[in-house]
Amino acid sequence: MEYIEKIEKVTLRGIEYEIKEVPLKVLVKTLGLFQDILGKLGGADFQDKSKNVKLLMDLLASSADEVFTFVSITSLVPMEVVEVLGLVDMIALIKAVLKVNDISSIKKEVGELIKMYQKPEVAVEIQKEGTGSTE
Repeated sequence: MEYIEKIEKVTLRGIEYEIKEVPLKVLVKTLGLFQDILGKLGGADFQDKSKNVKLLMDLLASSADEVFTFVSITSLVPMEVVEVLGLVDMIALIKAVLKVNDISSIKKEVGELIKMYQKPEVAVEIQKEGTGSTE
């Protein structure tokens, strides 16, 4: 079976880059960076679209190095390019990373997993498996 690689193209500063699906192994390595970024945002309301630009500005002000590193690693665009992008190009790059990694499907699937494990009968089964109990 042939693997079909997901690719999203984005033009940054006149150069076209191919943004590829991020392997899970790479995402796991970047989780610490992502947690640092989220920690600095505190109780930010990601659902309030009227505050998204301010949220982005706060994020860049408090975590620029982490954001640039995270974007560079997940997009494979060199750090020296990411660091000099304007706001419009940075947003285009982040959108390409999210699109190629099918963030909508990830959110949906993770939501379904969470719902499944919130059901009492599933929680009891997991607890039994963890303790070795057969009751």
